[in-house]
Amino acid sequence: MTQSIDLGVAPHAEIALVASAIRIYRRGSQSGTGVVLDCHEGCRRWQLAGDDAFVTVTGDAADFSDAYEVPAQFVSSAADIAAMGQEVALSWRGSKMTATNSVSAISMTVLRGTAPTSPVSQVASVRATMPYRHLFRVLDTASEPAADFPSLDLDDGLPDSWLRIEDGRITCGTDWTEVGGRDVCVSGVATTEGSALVRLDPPTMNNLTSLHAIEGNPDATVAVDPIAGEWLQLEYGPMRLAVRTVVPPAQAVFNEAQAWLKARDATVVTDERGTIVAEEHGVATRIAILEADWHDVVTRITSVVLREAVETLELLREINAFNLTLTTSRVWLDGDKVVVGSDLYQSEFDEDAFSQHYGRVCQDAQRLAGVLAPLAATQLETSS
Repeated sequence: MTQSIDLGVAPHAEIALVASAIRIYRRGSQSGTGVVLDCHEGCRRWQLAGDDAFVTVTGDAADFSDAYEVPAQFVSSAADIAAMGQEVALSWRGSKMTATNSVSAISMTVLRGTAPTSPVSQVASVRATMPYRHLFRVLDTASEPAADFPSLDLDDGLPDSWLRIEDGRITCGTDWTEVGGRDVCVSGVATTEGSALVRLDPPTMNNLTSLHAIEGNPDATVAVDPIAGEWLQLEYGPMRLAVRTVVPPAQAVFNEAQAWLKARDATVVTDERGTIVAEEHGVATRIAILEADWHDVVTRITSVVLREAVETLELLREINAFNLTLTTSRVWLDGDKVVVGSDLYQSEFDEDAFSQHYGRVCQDAQRLAGVLAPLAATQLETSS
């Protein structure tokens, strides 16, 4: 006879929270699984891996070894049963999982599975903590369209919502003016470490605290990686949640430029400030992504042609004459360095445009090096 495996007793708050998470974050997923249940560090652990979210709910004490792929229908029904009796006893036998209490019971085919691996691998060094109910009010107000603007023009999609952590506050907002609404900004007092700004689509921000099964008013902590984080992490009560952020334009340009260079087998080095240094065919270039604001990104491609240059009338004449022959690039004197470079604005940026600007900077650097070589030799002889 197949042995029945005791999965422990789940209070209504636990199973209702799992059901709420499935309703919100399973939408759009390619997987039909509701949630994976296993035992971690002596407690039930419910994990949901969606396309743009990863949710973990830690339950009460339990002791079992396998993982189970629990359908959304089972969790929803178990939550309804628990609401009538305040808790359900969970067990698994053969291929059936059962939730039962003194009022009712449900049994459904549930297969063994494997606990998902979290896709979040970032150093979330910027953090902010405030009471959950306070955070709910900030996020909900900042991301919910105003009721007195029923005719918002959403044909071109939603504007981004944003969340900023700095100086003892969490501040969130959405500029609805571009679709016929108002610019909304809401903030709340928080205990903060560091500062960062991330963007989310409004429904994602609104859903962060819409799991109403949370009991009481526990502290909620928001955490992000300020440098290369793709995820916003949120912890409150038994819930651990990570949602994918909107990639900033500067980061998107950086990713595309780096991928293009690596595809050409160029030697590529990057730093934490988002600068790319590449070397190809003996020409070293520096690609800096300059961000004046969220919507204004400039890709500046430069190459140092001459170092330890002395600013002379002859050198300036050569630079000016060379500039007259250029189309997209320009040459200038930066201290004691002669630099050739080109700016590419975000509105123009695509693979072809980047390829063209990058190629011309490399070609112009090689040509200018040949023009300035005799002058550099003369300057070297004069200085010695």
